[in-house]
Formats: sequence, structure tokens, C-alpha cells
Amino acid sequence: MTIVEKAPVPKLNVFLGRWQLVFLSFFFVWGFTACGTAPNQGAEAVFHATKTDSCRSSDNLLVDPLFTNDPALGRGWRMAQHTGDLSFDVSADEGTLKIERIGEEPWMLYRQTVQRDALSGTTLRYSAEIKGDAPGEPLLHGFDHVAGLYIKAGRERARLADHQPNVGHWDWQTVAIEEQIPLGVTSIRVGFVHQAGGMLWARNPSLTIIDCD
Repeated sequence: MTIVEKAPVPKLNVFLGRWQLVFLSFFFVWGFTACGTAPNQGAEAVFHATKTDSCRSSDNLLVDPLFTNDPALGRGWRMAQHTGDLSFDVSADEGTLKIERIGEEPWMLYRQTVQRDALSGTTLRYSAEIKGDAPGEPLLHGFDHVAGLYIKAGRERARLADHQPNVGHWDWQTVAIEEQIPLGVTSIRVGFVHQAGGMLWARNPSLTIIDCD
């Protein structure tokens, strides 16, 4: 399988399907196109009290949550698609990411990798607000027609956020995934997947370590 990989630029032209097929496809995508990022401003995660007394969360570990693709922030968001001609256009305006299908390739990923020793054995929470105008009809390919969030811990399989709807039309909603990271795993990849028609929007992405008593 050929992977199309684009380095971040101010306007990028940036999948999950029947799980048996998509995990096989993603194995190659994530196995051969991994890249590392640093946390925001290079700072260590600092725990602070959340709204619940029993849990604490770290600062946001993601670089560039406003999707500026500012080179000064380091290697943040990156794009990959299935193969072939560029089939997705990615742009950002005032902190809102827009991913639009413009071609025939079945899927794309817009993602960021965080590598830190402190991730080993922790519980991570990845969240973002998303909005969709991503129709599932007409069928465009043989994979499921969905759009949303995903997370991948080390060499483990990726997991799509369990949110509904993830196809068709929906207004802004907050979607979150919590993942227990195995001991020894220090690389986490999170991002957005688009393999339906139309458009997916996202804003306010956050990746935090959570600690509950």
C-alpha cells in the first residue's frame, strides 16, 4: 500500500472501515509514517484540580491545538491518506479545522504523535469538539463511511471514538476517548479520521493524563 504523507503547511490538502480491513490498512500507515512531537512549549505535564474532587488532569500535551501549523511549534499535525491523488483538503480558520473530501481515495488521517516516558502506565483522555456534514450515501468505497476521532497507543490497534452520530449531519458536540496505556508504551497517536463524503470540522483538541483516586 502506498501512503501519501504531507508535512504541515498553513493549508493542507490532509479512516476506519470494516474493522478487519481498516486495522490491516492502518497497521501500514502508522507503522511506517510515525513522527514524534513535543508537548506544548516543551513543558512537563503539570497536574491540577479538575471539576471533580476525585480526579486530576495534566495540561494539554498536544502541540498547536489551534491548528496554526506554525513551524515554531515543532512537528505537530500531519496528514496521511490511503494512496493516489490528493483526495482531502484541510484548512483552519481561527482554531477550527475543516477537512473536506475533494477526490476518490477512501480515507485520510490528520494526526499528531506524542512521545514521552511519562505516558507509560497512565490513563489518557483525548477529546475534541467536532461537527459533521459527512454523508454516508452514495457509497464511495468498500469501507464504513464514518468520520471522527481515534487514538492509537504504541503498536496496539487504533480505536475510533465511540460517538454517535459519526456519519451524516450533526452540530458541534464534544467527543472523548479514555485509554489505559500499557506499561512501557511511551508513544501515543491521536487525531481525526475522515472516510465519508463531505466535510468534518474540529476544534479544541486536548490530550491529557488523568489521575482519579
